[in-house]
Amino acid sequence: MLIKLSGAGQTVPQRPPDSSLPQPRRAAPERSLGTLPRIPFSDWYVAPSARTAAARALSTGWVSNGPEVASFESEFARHVEASHAVAVSSGTTALELALDVLGLPAGSRVLVSTLSSFAVAQSIVRAGLRPVLVDVSTLTGMPSVTTIGEAAMRAKRDGRTPSALVIGHWAGDPADVVALAEAAGLPSTMVVEDAAQGLGGSLGDRTVGGAGTACFSFYTTTNLPVGEGGMVTTDDPERAERLRAARLRTSLPRPRRGAYGCVIPGSGIRDGGLDATMTDLRAAIGRGQLAHLVHWQHRRQQFAALYDAQLADIEGVELPHRPAAGKGQHAWHHYPLRVVHPSVHRDAVTRALTTARVRTDDRLTPLHELPYARDLCEAPGGGLPGASQFATQLVSLPIYPRLPDGAATRVAEALAGTFS
Repeated sequence: MLIKLSGAGQTVPQRPPDSSLPQPRRAAPERSLGTLPRIPFSDWYVAPSARTAAARALSTGWVSNGPEVASFESEFARHVEASHAVAVSSGTTALELALDVLGLPAGSRVLVSTLSSFAVAQSIVRAGLRPVLVDVSTLTGMPSVTTIGEAAMRAKRDGRTPSALVIGHWAGDPADVVALAEAAGLPSTMVVEDAAQGLGGSLGDRTVGGAGTACFSFYTTTNLPVGEGGMVTTDDPERAERLRAARLRTSLPRPRRGAYGCVIPGSGIRDGGLDATMTDLRAAIGRGQLAHLVHWQHRRQQFAALYDAQLADIEGVELPHRPAAGKGQHAWHHYPLRVVHPSVHRDAVTRALTTARVRTDDRLTPLHELPYARDLCEAPGGGLPGASQFATQLVSLPIYPRLPDGAATRVAEALAGTFS
């Protein structure tokens, strides 16, 4: 069955409701703003199947990296169409280890968006490397072929040719990894994808995480919320083995395996390795949550289409960038609007939404503007104007599987009043 959303220009498939996901109640009509239920920006939900899985894991007595971790790795790899998946303690740790196993000399330069989180910059530094900040397109909030090429050329002129590239799928919008790597003059093997916000996205025939090396987060607010944890996917079997050794602080020329496919610590301590294993409890929760991810992503797509329909005709608001029709799928980790009206400031929009009891997120400060990041990162003296402009225009709207009915209408009414 298909439903056509008026004004959205999109046809959204309808699927049977997921019994694990309580459907939100419809908001009562004719209520004053003061009595309307608050719509939070994000939502933390553990499916009943994940609760059952957690109890199962606890009953085994297995505390750390065991059978649940091995099963979660296998199931996650199948979901994103990856050859290998390595579970670790967090998304930040995933990035650090993925960069570390590139084997680059200390101090090597790594291109990265200035709109990345500070944790991404810290991961690069902890891997012994140096972040080189890249400007973004004001249309996407992500580096473009042009800004990547300019940053690479600038670094090369200064005698610091970049050795690697970290690409983020910001807000869930899948980046063109192949084109950006080419613009940087780097082989695909020297690219690490920050896919913390990209799970569920795709571009062309490439699923985010399905090729190359990508790092995922399972933090509370991600599309696959576990509470904490991370995963590295890769199509390189040797890199996967090195990652499994690194997360156990070991260096094994020929890793031995335990009963569940887990690397057994052997001789020596690997320099730069981490105690970064995932616990079986977290992995069990992740497996239970993963079983519902397809349905949850479908719900995000539905709400994105509703926002599109309600907001498309409001002058001064730019809807989020996404792949062209039939060319890919946005993961909708966020629904990021841009306020581009000449006489309406972004802050006026966030105040109007707050009054309507809708929580938003506009806390995005480019790394080159953070005093404590300047010593860690390299950036041009003149700043990175695209990112600075984009950050002042951004308003991210709540979008998650249990978003209340009527949320899109309430957002549209608040925005229409601001721009009228």
